[in-house]
Amino acid sequence: MTESSSVSISATPSAMVLPYRQASNVDAGIDGWRFIPSDLKPEQMEFVPSEGAYASKGGRLESPALACVSQPYAFYRLRFQTRWAKSGYYAVFFQDQAGLDQVDDIYGGVEASSEWTRHEYCFRSREHAAAFRMQWVSHGPLAVREVTVEPVDRTAVCAWADGFYATLPPTCDRAVEPCGDALPRTMRRLHDGGAWRVVMLGDSIINDTNNSNWDALLARRYPQSQLQIITSVRGATGCWHYREKKHLQTYVLDRRPDLLIIGGISHRKDLPAIRDVITQTRAARDCEILLMSGPMGPDWRDRDEADLSARLPASTYAGDPFNDQLAELAKETNVAFLDMNTSWGRYLGKSQASWRWFHRDAVHANDRGKQILGRLLEQYFTAEV
Repeated sequence: MTESSSVSISATPSAMVLPYRQASNVDAGIDGWRFIPSDLKPEQMEFVPSEGAYASKGGRLESPALACVSQPYAFYRLRFQTRWAKSGYYAVFFQDQAGLDQVDDIYGGVEASSEWTRHEYCFRSREHAAAFRMQWVSHGPLAVREVTVEPVDRTAVCAWADGFYATLPPTCDRAVEPCGDALPRTMRRLHDGGAWRVVMLGDSIINDTNNSNWDALLARRYPQSQLQIITSVRGATGCWHYREKKHLQTYVLDRRPDLLIIGGISHRKDLPAIRDVITQTRAARDCEILLMSGPMGPDWRDRDEADLSARLPASTYAGDPFNDQLAELAKETNVAFLDMNTSWGRYLGKSQASWRWFHRDAVHANDRGKQILGRLLEQYFTAEV
């Protein structure tokens, strides 16, 4: 596998500042851009730290390093145009002061198009991020132009999200059970303000859920809120890994959660491991805990393999018995529970969207899917408002 090398931010104090614009077609060699070829075929496996082992994504067109604005957890707006023969991805990778890549990256889907297609996305920076790089990834030729990125506030993020969400089948008013009084300290902080560290623990699904910008949506309902979202993730990894004392220290306790959200689809149905993470965290840290079942994963709906772009009839989600087991575990350990799996499955079944319309690959959300994940979390924390 061909991997990109880290750009040392400490050694490159002249990292480009924002706002940034590259108006022309982007090619390797222009103002620090480079192309990183892939030695793998589309069906061969590669390892991505935030996702685990999945089919190769292809060659990468990478931007120069852009310096983060001074405040952490800042939002940015990215605009660009593509004309690709094959579908692929855009990505954002954050780097710390030492120039090392942070695991919790951002991936979104880019669909093939014979005409120039405009894209606009908003994303949030990471704790301790000093700079970030953007990439466009595909096994086909990468034609990219009109790349701009600039800091924006939470109001602009909500306006973008609302416009995007308006193009999707809406969720129902009560797609999830409300939080109620299950997280009293978190709800007080949302209402009254003050920094509140939310650590999201899990796998790439939790990472995608974070990348929905759900905290910006909540800030519209709770203007005083100051959520600090910290994604603590490892590809294809669940509590069977995080229960080990050294991993619990690194992924949970060192992140100092006020609210720990445990989620994803990679727990291997290991209930004792999830219980262990809850118990150990409680013993070492005075924080609230929310246990979530995992959304996304494979698109389970019946489809016509000869026409995968066709809209599908409404279907009923059969559910997953593991969700009930998680709910019972949450009750036994007295932590909050959010059944994202059932809410997502019901939404997908009713959507009538074409197969994998919400996916960027076999299991992960594209920006359509992320919008829905963000709305479900927004509903959970605002049902009482």
